[in-house]
This record gives sequence, structure tokens and C-alpha cells, in this order.
Amino acid sequence: MRHPLTGGGMTVALSDIVLLRDLLRLLHNLHDASALSRYLESFYTLWKPMASTINTLAGALYKVFSVSPDAAMEEMRETCFDYLSLGGTFSTGPISLLSARILTGVQLILVIRAEGIRQMFFPGTVPAYYRSPPVD
Repeated sequence: MRHPLTGGGMTVALSDIVLLRDLLRLLHNLHDASALSRYLESFYTLWKPMASTINTLAGALYKVFSVSPDAAMEEMRETCFDYLSLGGTFSTGPISLLSARILTGVQLILVIRAEGIRQMFFPGTVPAYYRSPPVD
């Protein structure tokens, strides 16, 4: 499940389906737990580049819109909801600016670091079983 403001849930789900289909097509025996585990490990490596962008945006929005014991954060959350509920330019403007915020850029760097620089930028260097089946 993804944050409703990002609208990325279906994008990730459909991408996951295509990726899993391509990976598991090469697997000859779904009962081979060892081989299946290696294919799933490859799935998580290949999944990261596409999903990390959506996860970053969802994480940033979650922090703004989640309930907080801090009265100032709660006031900001309610104000944001009220403002965005006006619709039109009141909602499209702020939402379009989310991708240009410095905080979002810092969060993206942290996600890339957590997900793995090699997996994000050099996925060809990570064993990927969609290219060929794993050697038993």
C-alpha cells in the first residue's frame, strides 16, 4: 500500500507483477525453495530503483500528514488538509512543488543510501536471475 496522495500504489503493483512474471518464468520448479529464494532476492534488487522514488515521496507526505503528539505538527497537519481541500490551484501548486524541496532531496539521498548505491545505480553489477536462471 502506498500513500494516497502519491497515487503510486497501482504503479508499483503493476511493475511488481511484470518483474515477478519475468523472473519466475525462468524458474522451472516452484517447489525448489533454494532457487525460489534466489529469484526473490533478485526481485528485491530489481524492484528498488522504481519503487524508491515513490517510497520517498510517500514517506515525506506521511511525516506531514500523520497524527503527532506535538501540537504544532498537529496544527500544521490540519492546516495542510484544510488548504488542500480547497482544490484547484490550492492543491496542484503545493503538490507540484514537493519534488523541488531540499528536504525531499535529502530524503532521497538517505533512501538511496539505505537501499544500496550499487543496486540503485549499477543494477547490472548485482546478480539478476531474470537474465539467466541461477546455477544450482
